[in-house]
Amino acid sequence: MKSLVIIVYLTLVSTFSTGMHPTCFAEVLPYDSIKIFVNDAVITANEIEIRLFEELKRQKIPLSNQETIKKIRTEITDLLIEEALLNARADEMMIHVSDDVLESQMDKFRSDRKLTKSDFEDLLDHQQISLIAFKKNYANQMRRNQVISREIRSRIQISEEILQKNYAQKEVTYLEVRAKHIFKKVPANATKADKEKLRQQLIWISDQIKGGENFETMASKYSDDPSVKSNKGDLGYFKKDEILKSVSDVAFGLAIDQLSKPVLSNLGYHLLIVTDKKKEEKKPFNDIKDQLYQEEYQKVFPEQFKNYIKKLKSRAIIKYNPKTTLHLSNENG
Repeated sequence: MKSLVIIVYLTLVSTFSTGMHPTCFAEVLPYDSIKIFVNDAVITANEIEIRLFEELKRQKIPLSNQETIKKIRTEITDLLIEEALLNARADEMMIHVSDDVLESQMDKFRSDRKLTKSDFEDLLDHQQISLIAFKKNYANQMRRNQVISREIRSRIQISEEILQKNYAQKEVTYLEVRAKHIFKKVPANATKADKEKLRQQLIWISDQIKGGENFETMASKYSDDPSVKSNKGDLGYFKKDEILKSVSDVAFGLAIDQLSKPVLSNLGYHLLIVTDKKKEEKKPFNDIKDQLYQEEYQKVFPEQFKNYIKKLKSRAIIKYNPKTTLHLSNENG
């Protein structure tokens, strides 16, 4: 599961290019209770619960998965604290979003999503968010983004020397690979012992192939892939994002004719062998300089952001209300 911490970085860095999650604009209900005090601001139980519930829906996580829910709740709580800290810093820096600027950005928001004003208002109504609440939260998000731009992004310096070094280390990019696989399906109710038995079967098959057995013959005999009779395990050519990521990551890292170890995906175990690769020669430095800069920036920014938030926390007063607890039950949907 992709960490919400990474989503936090992306949301804060590229507010308008990535869009905003509807729950960022949820209104506090009258009966809501305070969960956390951050300086003079408050984070309520309702804010946390709404964002949590929407994130569970987005990731399609069942309410029975309490361990994951607990982890996401913690990440959402940290996110709300970070937002409160950045809002306070925006106040200190006297950052203000004028009505004209806000309306201009609202127009851009609607235009980017090809929404008329009427469509936009219908969408807010469907999400049970008032236009006033949306504007208020949108303005705050713009202010937070300005804080980050001034105090983090503007201070990140990436030298030409670093870019040249990264360019020298950049390998040839493989656009497509052709691979074969032998697949052992893992049943939905499989135990750890069941999975280990299937993994050991693939290790045995791998040993037979290394000993001289033909890969296609072994695929025809042992693979659970329903298409094996027609393709003998051949997956054909594929780009990195065209098949399961766990399989793709391994396939693109193999040399031609190299056997993989058993690879676990959400379907089962795969034994892979790459038979060909189509490559793209490395482009001249000046042609990809901007790309190299962005790649290095994305490495540097998360740590800079983390240190900045740590600094804001060190001088803030953050108090938790021990009387407020959250329990998301199956009654929520």
